[in-house]
Amino acid sequence: MGINPIILKDAVLSKMNPAERKRLGKAGRTRAEITDKQNRDTEKTIHNQWLGFCFSHNIYCTHAAMDRKSTIKKGHLDFECSKNNRVMFIEFKVPPRGLTREQEQEIDRLRACGNTAAYVIEERVQGAAMRLAIELATQFFQLGVTR
Repeated sequence: MGINPIILKDAVLSKMNPAERKRLGKAGRTRAEITDKQNRDTEKTIHNQWLGFCFSHNIYCTHAAMDRKSTIKKGHLDFECSKNNRVMFIEFKVPPRGLTREQEQEIDRLRACGNTAAYVIEERVQGAAMRLAIELATQFFQLGVTR
């Protein structure tokens, strides 16, 4: 007969042996773990959209992949974007995740060095983060303005 994992509540799952939970697959995840994965997936989608926008507008980006351990220093913002000798930094966040202490320190350091274009953009409404990032980049890099 066994246990039907579909009816397991978070209180039960959180007390189970991690190996047993893993054996249950998706049904072995708590609600918080499911939400965290959805938020990470949303942020990854935003990153991919931003990379596409930058590529299509000839904006050079430095970006660490989200699917493996980063090789850049802890706290570095998601994107360092440059065009025509101008640089902007962007950190995308999907609430409830916020900035880490290291990211806050990095933003303070960037601004202390005169880099005023360091932005934290939150995705509170679907699509809002990309719209704001595109608006900021269009203004900052003067996209569409003929030189």
